Amino acid sequence: MAAIAAEATTREEVIADMVSYRKNVTGLDNTIFISVKFAQHAPRIKVAVDPPTHIDPFGSSASVSIHDGSVVAGKLPAHVVEHVREFVALNREALLDYWEKHIDTDELRRRLAPARR
Repeated sequence: MAAIAAEATTREEVIADMVSYRKNVTGLDNTIFISVKFAQHAPRIKVAVDPPTHIDPFGSSASVSIHDGSVVAGKLPAHVVEHVREFVALNREALLDYWEKHIDTDELRRRLAPARR
């Protein structure tokens, strides 16, 4: 029972420290989930997969490294990977600042530049 409660708390903490943005902000057809640092992961964002516009951070998604834009978990079509890599490259500094908790969600939103493809 304690393990279930701990998992629920962790899920709530993850959701509290994660924002989702759609095409109007990112320029991407897929919803992007951006979080602050988690001890078990290197800096990454999540990309909604099925459907690509869902806003459930625990739904079908893939994880992409902020450092180099590589897919580190899940699968994405090649054209989506290219587009996400462009977004990450344009926004790496802001994404890392948010990951490290140097900026808040409002500043992150102001600093994000949409991918152009």
